[in-house]
Amino acid sequence: INEAAVMRPPTEKTGEGGTAAEKGAATESNRGDDKNEQGTKGKEEGTIDARGLYGSQGGGGGGTSLNMSGWQWDFLPKPKDNTSESGKIVFEIKIDDRGQIIYIRTLEKSVSPAVEKIYKSEVEKLTFSKTSGNTRPAPISTGTITFILRAR
Repeated sequence: INEAAVMRPPTEKTGEGGTAAEKGAATESNRGDDKNEQGTKGKEEGTIDARGLYGSQGGGGGGTSLNMSGWQWDFLPKPKDNTSESGKIVFEIKIDDRGQIIYIRTLEKSVSPAVEKIYKSEVEKLTFSKTSGNTRPAPISTGTITFILRAR
């Protein structure tokens, strides 16, 4: 993101009866997202993606994410990976309207088949719950689960 495009001078009007600074917008002294608070948030060496903004996302030195609209997992997967491999695995999953997995397929991997098997086995144990806005789920929902692995 171009920082200049995001930041406004403190005297710029917001169109809402006050300056950008008065409304808690980003200025030189306030780059966080806590309204009316000062200070810079995030990791100094961070990048604009999720890995560097507010700290690590857990899961064996890497991260785990679910991308499935209307659903959340009942528990985070915790594979017992004692290898020293680094890489990425992306699984496509399909679940029924009760949150049970009915299909798993590897979309992407940069690790050995043995490590892929460890993570796929853990995905098979997962169950999902509807989010509050998902009152009438589709008979089958499709999404992805991504694991980022970092050698320990």
